[in-house]
Amino acid sequence: MPFYPPPATSPTFGHLLRSFALGGPNDTLLTDEDIHQACQRHLVCFADQPDAIWTPVLTLWAFLWQCASAAKDCATAVARAITWRLAQGQGPCSVNTGAYCKARAKLPEPFLKDLCAILGRRLEDQAPEHWRWRGRAVKVIDGSVCTAADTEENQEVYPQRDNLPGGVGFPLVRLVVLFGLATAACLDVAFGAYSGKGAGETTLARLLLVLLARKDILLGDRLFATYWIIADVLGRGADCVFRLHAHRSRDGASRSSRLERRLGQRDNLVVWKRPKRPNWMDQASYDAMPKELRVRIVWQRLEVPGFRTQEIEIVTTLLDAEEYPAAEVVTLYRRRWEAELNVRSLKTVMKMEHLWCKTPEMVRKEVYGHLLAYNLVRAAMARGAVAAGERPERLSFARTRGLLAEMRGLLLWSEGEFRAGVVRSLEQAVGSCRLVDRPDRVEPRAVKRGAKPFPRLRETRQAARQRLLAAVGGGEA
Repeated sequence: MPFYPPPATSPTFGHLLRSFALGGPNDTLLTDEDIHQACQRHLVCFADQPDAIWTPVLTLWAFLWQCASAAKDCATAVARAITWRLAQGQGPCSVNTGAYCKARAKLPEPFLKDLCAILGRRLEDQAPEHWRWRGRAVKVIDGSVCTAADTEENQEVYPQRDNLPGGVGFPLVRLVVLFGLATAACLDVAFGAYSGKGAGETTLARLLLVLLARKDILLGDRLFATYWIIADVLGRGADCVFRLHAHRSRDGASRSSRLERRLGQRDNLVVWKRPKRPNWMDQASYDAMPKELRVRIVWQRLEVPGFRTQEIEIVTTLLDAEEYPAAEVVTLYRRRWEAELNVRSLKTVMKMEHLWCKTPEMVRKEVYGHLLAYNLVRAAMARGAVAAGERPERLSFARTRGLLAEMRGLLLWSEGEFRAGVVRSLEQAVGSCRLVDRPDRVEPRAVKRGAKPFPRLRETRQAARQRLLAAVGGGEA
C-alpha cells in the first residue's frame, strides 16, 4: 500500500510518537528530540549493535502499548513488536517473552518519570485560557491503592493488610497522584506502602507540593485540609481549596481557631492557631511554620432531587470574597470529583488496578508506564476537544483510547497528506466522543449476573430505581 515505508526502515522515537498521533512537524508536546535528551540524561543506551532487536525504541513502544491496552500479558506485547518489525521490512523476532522482559527492565524508572512529567506539564501549559479557572492553573490531588503481584520482594516493600494471614492477600501499593484540572494530565505520582510509618496519603502528598508554582490552586478532599499542607501551599505562593476536615469548626469556636469576621451569610474568615509539633516534623521545620493561618470557610446546602440534602463546607486560602465569590469556590471544589474519574480511567479503563510485575522496582516502572500512556491518550483528547470546541472532561477517555488502538497502524505508517487526513479524522472522532449528560442518576447497587460483590437483582431495574428514590424521599435512606 502507498502509505507504508520502504523496506528495512530503522525505527525511531518519532515512529513511537506517531502511533499516538504525535510527532508532527509543528508538534511541541513531546518530540523525538525530547526522548533522545531523556535517554542521554538517564543513560539509556542498551542494544546498540546493528542487529539488535530490543532497542530502546522498540522496547518503549511495546511497553507503552502494553500499558495502554487491556491485554497486559507480555506475549501480546511481543506480538505487537513482531508486527512493528514486519511492517518496517525487518525480520520477525522470537515469540518468547524473556528478551522483551529483560529489555523492559533496562528502562530506568527516572527516564519514564521524566517523559511523563514533560508531557503532563506541557499539556497543562498549552491548554487554552478558557479551560482554566478564572485564569489560574488548578491542580487536583487524590490517592488510591493498587495490588501487585504476590512475590516476596513486593510483600517486603508493599506488604499486604495486617489482618490477613501470610500468603492470603496481595501486596498493596499506595499512590497519590497530582493531575492538572484543565486537561486531566498526570503531573507526578508518589508511592508508598499501604500502612506503616510515613505511609499515609498526606505524607505522600507533601512530596508533590514542590510541583506547585506561584498562583496555582491545589484542589483536594478533606484528608489534605491540614494546617501543615495549607501552610506549605501558602509558602510556595499558591492557594488551595479543600473540603473542611470534620474536626474543624466553620465558625472558629474552638481553642485552636477563632472567628475574625463574617464575609457573607455562609462565608467566614477564620484564624487557625499552629498545632503542637507532630512527631514526623523536626524542630527547625516546626519553627519555620507560621504561628497562625488566615483561612476562609464557605458552606452551601446542596439539594438534589432523589438525594439527601447535604451541606458542604470548604476551606480555602482565596480570601477575597469579591474576587472569588463563595458560590464559585464551591463549584470549583465540586470539580474535585474529576480526579476520581481520572483514577478510574487509570485503574479500570487501563487495567492498572492490579500490577503484574514481580519486583518493587518494576512495579514502579509499570505505574510510570501507565501514567505516560495515560498522558499520551490525554494529549489526543485535548486536541480532539480543541477541534470540537469542547472541554476535555466532556469527552470519553475509554473511547479515545480505543480509537488510538484501532488507528495505531494507520498513524504509524501513513505519510504526507494521507497521514494529515488520518490525524484530522482522529481528532474529529475524538471530539465527537462526548459523554452523555445524566444528572442526578440513581442506580441500584445490584447485578443480574457476574461475580461482582453485589446482591443479585430480583426485580426490574426501573422498579429498583423507583424504590430507592421512594426510600430517600421517605427518610429511610
